[in-house]
Amino acid sequence: MKTENAENSSLRYLSIRDTLKQEISGNKLSAGCKLDSERILAQRFGVSRWTVIEALKLLEDEGWIEKVPYRGIFVKSPADRLKKKKLLFLLPHDRLDERTMGFVEWNRYTELSAGMVEGARLNGLELVMIPRDQILDALNSTSDVLAVVIYFSPDDDLINRLNKSGLNCIITGPNPIIPGFSSVLYARKEAIADTAAYIVDNYRSAGFICPVMGQAERAAGIKLMAELGGVATAPEWVIPVECNDLNGIYKILKERLPEDPEKLPEVIYCDRMIYPLALMRLVYERKWRLGQDLNIMAFTCRTAIQSICPDLVYTRIPYYEMGLETCSMALRLGTDAGHPQHLQVPAEIISGMTVYGEEADGDE
Repeated sequence: MKTENAENSSLRYLSIRDTLKQEISGNKLSAGCKLDSERILAQRFGVSRWTVIEALKLLEDEGWIEKVPYRGIFVKSPADRLKKKKLLFLLPHDRLDERTMGFVEWNRYTELSAGMVEGARLNGLELVMIPRDQILDALNSTSDVLAVVIYFSPDDDLINRLNKSGLNCIITGPNPIIPGFSSVLYARKEAIADTAAYIVDNYRSAGFICPVMGQAERAAGIKLMAELGGVATAPEWVIPVECNDLNGIYKILKERLPEDPEKLPEVIYCDRMIYPLALMRLVYERKWRLGQDLNIMAFTCRTAIQSICPDLVYTRIPYYEMGLETCSMALRLGTDAGHPQHLQVPAEIISGMTVYGEEADGDE
C-alpha cells in the first residue's frame, strides 16, 4: 500500500468522497448496498486507512451513507439522504371543490393530485397542498422545502418570487415550460400526431369541436394532419365554441349539427373534455346510434371520459403519471442539484367501442 504525506492527504480524502458519491449517484453502489471495509477501500485507493475514515465521515455527514454498529457501512436511499423532504404543491384556488374549480380543472386536479400523493408516498416525501390565498405565506418559510410544484399558470410576480427564492420549482399540468423552472408535462406534439393518425386509420370523414381561433392550436394541428392523410372535412363540421358552460355548448351544437345522421361526419373530435358531455346529450336527444351514425373522439383525462361514456375513444392525457413523475423529479433535484430538468410523459390512445362500422358489421 502506498503512503501519503500530510500535504496531499486532504485532497485525497476529498477525491475519495467524490468518487464514492459518483458511484452512488450512478447506481453503481445502490441503496442498501454495503460498502467495502475501510481496509479494502484503503487498498483500492492506495491511501492510509485514516484517509478513508475522513472520506467516509464526510459522506456520513452529508447523508450519503450510514454506519450500522457490528454490521458495516451502508448506502442510504435517495429519500433517506434528503435533509429536506417537504414538497409544496401550489393550487390555483382558495377552495378545492368542483363548483369553484369547474368541471375541466376539477378532473385534471383529481388525477394529478392522486399521482402526487402516491408519488410522495413512494419517495418518502411530505406533500403539502397550498391553496392560492396561502401561497405567499408559505413562501416566507421554506427552510425545510425540497421543491415547489405549480399546477396552474403563475403570474409574473409569482415567477419572479420563486426564481429569486433559490428553490427547486417544477411546473406541471396543462402548462408551457417556464424559464428557470423544471417541468413535467405531457408529450403534446406526439399526442397530436397520434390522435390524427388514429383518425386517418379509422375514419373517412371528421368534424371538429374546438375553442375559438387563437385557442385551437391543438385541434388545428390534428385537423391538418387528418386532411393530409385523406380524411374529408367540411366547414360546417368545424364548430368553434366561445363559451365554457355545458348548456351553452349544447345549444351551439344543437344549432350547428344537422339532425339527419346521413349528413354527419363519421367522427367528431372534441378538443376539450367538456365537449363530449354536451355532444352526448345531443346524441341521446336525437337518438343517433353511437358507433354507427356517429363516433366521438376526445382529448381528455380518464376521470372525465369515464363519467361521460367509458366506451368513447380518447387520447388520454397522463395527469396521474405526471404527478408520479413530478415527485421523482423533486427527489432528483434534491439529491443532484443542477440545471432545471424537463420530462415529457407520453399520452396514449384508449380505444373504446365506437370505432366506425364495428357495431354495424356485427349486426349483419
